[in-house]
Amino acid sequence: MKKKFFFLNFFLILLSVFFFSLKIWLFRYFGNVDLDQLLIFFNFGFKGLLDAEDYVIKKFYQICILLPMLISIILTVLLKYLRINDKITILSSSIFFLTSITYLSIQLDFNNTYFTQSSNDYFKTNYKRPILNSNKSSQKDLLIVYLESFEENYLETYELKKDVLTDISFENLKSKKINYFEQTKYNNYTIGGIVSSQCGIPQKKIGILDTRLMFNKNIKRKHTKLFFGLKNFLPNAICLSDILKFNGYKNFFIHSIGSKFQAMDVFLEDHNYEIVFDKNYFIKNGYKNLNSWGNGVNDVQLFNKAKNLIDELKDKNQRFNLSILTTDTHAPGYIDQSCPFKNLDVSSLEISVKCTALSLNYFINHIYKKYGDTISIVIIGDHLYPLENNEKKQRYIYNRIITKKKLNRNKITHYDLFPSLLHLVNLDYGNHLGLGHSFLSKKIDVDYDLYLNELKNNIKKESKYYYEFWN
Repeated sequence: MKKKFFFLNFFLILLSVFFFSLKIWLFRYFGNVDLDQLLIFFNFGFKGLLDAEDYVIKKFYQICILLPMLISIILTVLLKYLRINDKITILSSSIFFLTSITYLSIQLDFNNTYFTQSSNDYFKTNYKRPILNSNKSSQKDLLIVYLESFEENYLETYELKKDVLTDISFENLKSKKINYFEQTKYNNYTIGGIVSSQCGIPQKKIGILDTRLMFNKNIKRKHTKLFFGLKNFLPNAICLSDILKFNGYKNFFIHSIGSKFQAMDVFLEDHNYEIVFDKNYFIKNGYKNLNSWGNGVNDVQLFNKAKNLIDELKDKNQRFNLSILTTDTHAPGYIDQSCPFKNLDVSSLEISVKCTALSLNYFINHIYKKYGDTISIVIIGDHLYPLENNEKKQRYIYNRIITKKKLNRNKITHYDLFPSLLHLVNLDYGNHLGLGHSFLSKKIDVDYDLYLNELKNNIKKESKYYYEFWN
């Protein structure tokens, strides 16, 4: 085999094996990923991906770098040893390469992407922009708990024991729930679910991977710092925390991973989260046993920190919005060594769910017993558990809402939380806000099934109006 054919053949085989390996790695650690989601992850930039779980990064190195290199060297040397005709060898490698591209394309669902064209601009027609104004009503504090990968279908889908979710039914607190909390596009990963629930709009890919924006001279790109990550995160969107800050609240966020992951730090800073407790905080303050996803503290320590913080804020009569993001129930399940269930002979997922449920139960009951209805409490999964591959099952995101207010609708998406969260603290910015419709409103101003169908069909399509959120 001639030298140039040898290297060309090696390169084709290497790329082919890489694409097959990439799909294996993506599904194993992130579940079903479409093209948009993959591009969004790259949009976070180099810094925005570094704070991922070390184990996941290590596996990427092993599965997508080392393994393809090893297989490619073996196959290329074998073909040279067999002395197969150079042209036949290159043809075979080219077919292998095209097969791998096709396989990855099918798995990433190239048809269901942001490149889909539209004759009308869904965002321009359906987005309701908040108008900042002070509200003199009797306001409440807000506590939001985002539970990693939590869904109502844990028992059925993953065959967990029936008592796993008993601790977080909160029936003793007369909690309420939405039976049909649906996951829509752009909300199957953590930052996507947080952005949609607090801003009423999705986080779509934008920046270095958005060629329409890159070559449009009429659009200023203030948000980009390209390779090293987003400079701003939806800077022209008015979100929950912006409205609450305007009304005298202080915004806090507690989580256990590095804030740079998925550009979380940029989003929080741009939208008036004044104090963030993340992995760096816990490390600097001497916390041990960093056993959770991303090498952070376990969920029970997040809840303990939140409990102390709420006590401090209540003592100061400071109105607050506190969001907590857990991580222990991220696949495959991270076990808190202080949990009484750590030695059960069941899957790590089941143990992590039960441990998080127990510590959450203690936390919520403590807060409610001490402060009652002065705090509106919302507990939701950030998205469905990602490693379930049966799309035919009806699966819904876990949610419990502890409030005396009546819920007036039994079906929602993440976008509906934006106006609903404001209603829960007695701030009325209208039933329709962002792309969402409040489930607390007594007035029915939308055919919700029709709205939901239109949202699903149009949310992925191109929108020039959407660029305005980034200018």
